[in-house]
Amino acid sequence: MIMTKKGKWLAAVALLVGFTLPTTALAAKDQGNQPGGFQVQAEIPKNQIDKKVTTYYDLKVKPNESGTLYLNVQNQLDKTATYKIALNPAFTSNAGAITYNNNSRKLDPSMPFNLRNYATVSQQNLTLKAGQGKRIAVKYRMPNKPFNGIVLGGVTVTKNLTDADKKNNIRNQVSYSVATEFQESTQPVKSALVLNSVKASANNAEPTVELNIQNPMSKIESQLKLKTTIYKGDKKLLVNNSTRTMQIAPNTNMTYMVRNDNHRMEPGSYKAVIDATTKGGHWHWVRHFTVTQKQASQINNNSYFPQKTPWYETIWFFLSIIALLLLIIVVLLYHRYRKNRSQGKHSRD
Repeated sequence: MIMTKKGKWLAAVALLVGFTLPTTALAAKDQGNQPGGFQVQAEIPKNQIDKKVTTYYDLKVKPNESGTLYLNVQNQLDKTATYKIALNPAFTSNAGAITYNNNSRKLDPSMPFNLRNYATVSQQNLTLKAGQGKRIAVKYRMPNKPFNGIVLGGVTVTKNLTDADKKNNIRNQVSYSVATEFQESTQPVKSALVLNSVKASANNAEPTVELNIQNPMSKIESQLKLKTTIYKGDKKLLVNNSTRTMQIAPNTNMTYMVRNDNHRMEPGSYKAVIDATTKGGHWHWVRHFTVTQKQASQINNNSYFPQKTPWYETIWFFLSIIALLLLIIVVLLYHRYRKNRSQGKHSRD
């Protein structure tokens, strides 16, 4: 499906460039013009659908067609730097964002083909001296079998950590991804979301309910919002959860975690009522799931539950005690004042 300008803008905002800043700021002389001190720029090819789009590849291709894409990597630091370059299919993170930097995640079975088998980068490891740039080639050949919609991937350039970074316990790396869309057909692709599974688990040291949602179609599902209600049994309301706007990449799945609000997971039967809304449609699911005693124990043992402060240790209790003591002192002083005044009056009489 050839995307409209609005669709391209949405894709560009969500897909183009992702980076994680180091945990400590770079010195001004080392920072360069871009975070991480390097720049990645795509060269727009002749088969770009919209030549005005210059920040990612949006390609019209044919079955068995081959071609070469080029991107330029520029070291903006005043010292040598090394980089890793990888081409990966698009994935959807559990936070509902489209990413390209996961080379070990299993592909969704609905994906038309594995982009890694049909495209390669000319250089996976790159060393650039201070101020040096290099042109990197990405060669592709489409499979013989036609496909509808888009196959989405990205070329990711990641700056390697230096020995000094490791010595200073800097672990986050800066990376830039250039999205790559391959399209053969202009036929519209219908929207479809599938709820694969619902189950209880422990994530980030707290009980959660996992919702695995799949986009089996070759289109980006944008403006996704989820509204989830979890019941114990059929009627006891446990959790009401609504998400911010998310996206799901074509032919991928995501696992969204519904927090249990730091409540212990209890064994028994549960019901999940889920409404998913995107720009392309609305889906309503009702799923029942069971948590065994063993599962509940494992989840709770792998979770952290904040200890509630006893009422007699709260700040309000201490303030109340102080206020009470002050009140007692005021009352005693007042009674003493009245008593002294009364005695003085009798003495004068």
